[in-house]
Amino acid sequence: MDNLPDNFFISSGLGVLVGDQKEAAERRVLEELDLKMGDKLSNTLTEEQFLQLEHLASQDDSAKTDAWLERNCPGYEQIIEAALEEVKKEILADPQKFLAA
Repeated sequence: MDNLPDNFFISSGLGVLVGDQKEAAERRVLEELDLKMGDKLSNTLTEEQFLQLEHLASQDDSAKTDAWLERNCPGYEQIIEAALEEVKKEILADPQKFLAA
């Protein structure tokens, strides 16, 4: 995932962030989201598929990565949504701790 849904910062309690703080928070959220999605996808993909996915992701071409996921991981949209909700809950539980990690 390259960017967050428009309402993510407001719904996660980070809507007050602006400028550099918001950019840093977005990077942190996307990093955590990538980790959670990787965990979840690794449980549904074969090792070979996971390596293919890692290779695509390293090329920084989200269109190719999304197309690959659509073909090889049915329901990946739900995996992304679930991971996003987990991150949101972590932020709501303790925003400062999340951002400091």
